[in-house]
Amino acid sequence: MSRPMNMPMGTDSSRMAGMGDMQAHMAAIEKHLGMLETEVNAPVPNTAQVIEHTAEILKICAAAMRMPSDPMMAKPRTPGSP
Repeated sequence: MSRPMNMPMGTDSSRMAGMGDMQAHMAAIEKHLGMLETEVNAPVPNTAQVIEHTAEILKICAAAMRMPSDPMMAKPRTPGSP
């Protein structure tokens, strides 16, 4: 399902570390999506499992959104800077 990402040449190590974190987040999301799909397609879905997997997916997405992918984004801007 997931395709490896082609990284441009000259990528710095801090950005690569961020990409590893993002790949870990994506792997966890894919795992929970698979289990959620299995549960939803079951003859009698377990509501608690559906809620649990959905909550985990949302938690992972929220954590990924908090992580800046660019180290420059993590630094506060000084007034007047672009």
